[in-house]
Amino acid sequence: MDPGGNSARGIWGKAVAEGVYEYNGPGFSPMGDKGRFVLPAKFRKTLKDSNAGDKYLYLDKHPFYPCLIGFGAPYKAELSSGIQADAANPRERASMRMQLYSFFDVPFDESGRFVLPRAYFKLGRIEDAIYFHGNGPYFTLWNPEVLMGMEGDEFLAAQIHCESQIEAARERKA
Repeated sequence: MDPGGNSARGIWGKAVAEGVYEYNGPGFSPMGDKGRFVLPAKFRKTLKDSNAGDKYLYLDKHPFYPCLIGFGAPYKAELSSGIQADAANPRERASMRMQLYSFFDVPFDESGRFVLPRAYFKLGRIEDAIYFHGNGPYFTLWNPEVLMGMEGDEFLAAQIHCESQIEAARERKA
């Protein structure tokens, strides 16, 4: 529930069920050796917990923004059940399924390292770094340059966190 008493909304406007694992906060990963990125520790733990200990995440293109979304099994189930409830006819259900089931499940190791599938570099405009931003039942994965170019107050906090995460990564490297 939000402070105004409304239920939280999923990526297509569906109500998110109570008890869905949630992601919050920022993270940053430059592309490392062998083309791998690293999930933020909090996200990694939430994914493992939500997936009954399995180490994988689902990735898809965000339906509105030029970035990717990542999520675990509970959010996948929530989206899937929403199709049946929200689609008025078989054609609409088929269209919604085409969108929903385009995601890819990506394994990660104990340290959170994962290889981003080639198509997702293009779908998410990803280059050599990813900024992660928690969005409740899912998280977004941004090319930092694309995020910094977004206009609107809804991006301000993410942009400030992104700058801070990049700065901290530079300091660790120095």
